[in-house]
Amino acid sequence: WQNPLPQGNYLWDLQLVDANTLIATGQGGTSMKTIDGGLNWTIFNTGNTKLLRCAKFLQNGLVGYACGANASLIKTTDGGVNWQNLTLNQEIDLYAMDFPDEQTGYVAGNPGYIVYKTTDGGSTWSQSDSLDMSSISVIKFPFENLTGFSSGYQSGTSNGIIYKTTDGGVSWIKKTMPVGCEIKSFWFVNNQIAYAAGYRTILKTTDYGENWISIYTGNG
Repeated sequence: WQNPLPQGNYLWDLQLVDANTLIATGQGGTSMKTIDGGLNWTIFNTGNTKLLRCAKFLQNGLVGYACGANASLIKTTDGGVNWQNLTLNQEIDLYAMDFPDEQTGYVAGNPGYIVYKTTDGGSTWSQSDSLDMSSISVIKFPFENLTGFSSGYQSGTSNGIIYKTTDGGVSWIKKTMPVGCEIKSFWFVNNQIAYAAGYRTILKTTDYGENWISIYTGNG
């Protein structure tokens, strides 16, 4: 490992476009790209100096989005070479984002009672119904832009919670969790089997997120 080469900022997200192309984002508005499997990296100017916590690149590797602190939200259409600022017009720290296609995307964070949606590539944003969460840490639309999942802290507690939508994020239904742990990521094997992972916890569903069981609870 080489550190702090090629730059000294902390990296928070790594997007795998293909076997050789990866794009990393992080502290100080950092965006860097490799096209040779990580041997060499090119650093790009995003025009943003805030922490970029998460990014999402579409399958073509050209269109991508990144978001983070102080409602930072940026977009590229040329694989990360150039970035443009998008406007959310909300006082929010963004922690979660997913774009199932180039035009349709979702972002959320802290405060976390709203999921914001765009259907025009980030030009305009609408709001979901209110969720019983104080902070949202992950959003995942695994296969298309109607059925998705979100998770974060339940309002007034430190307990985690999972929500599911089947109408493109207009309304969200709370799902029962076997343990009160904040979920940080979802992994979908298919449209029935999926896993959710968080602090000392791994959950599994076999009915597309309607019910979840605990398959691991540990010390790390």
